[in-house]
Amino acid sequence: MSAIQTAAATGAATPTATQLTLFIGPPGTSDELVNLCADVKRREGWGDPRPAQEFAAFREGLVKTLLEEVDGARAPLNELLERIVGEPIGALHAEVRQGLVRGERCPALAINLIDSTLATGAPLLTRLGERQIQALTSALGVAFGAEWVEATGT
Repeated sequence: MSAIQTAAATGAATPTATQLTLFIGPPGTSDELVNLCADVKRREGWGDPRPAQEFAAFREGLVKTLLEEVDGARAPLNELLERIVGEPIGALHAEVRQGLVRGERCPALAINLIDSTLATGAPLLTRLGERQIQALTSALGVAFGAEWVEATGT
């Protein structure tokens, strides 16, 4: 268990990682979507990886919308982090990748905690403790209807 996982799980320590990665698990809502995920996994098990790859790319694209500015509005992830840490974000360095956690292919949102800064220029790391990480994982879980969101730090 990483420092961030330990902090989020126990409320014990502030993370010292330089990158926070949030793995967004499979949909846990809407029976239709849950059934689609099960079908995709079944087909992958039968040797047809195409539906799983397409579904993973689709979910990754949804997570990327958090990083996009639309019609001059700031990126949703910036807004969310500002609310969570309680002060303006200056620069946000994040990217979306794919991950494999708990046997699930899932989108992973990686945030560089040193290069991402507050408006004051201080690294985001200085204001992102266990409560803030827990709030972030909860917000992402709700936003994506995810069964789980797992945070790790490196």
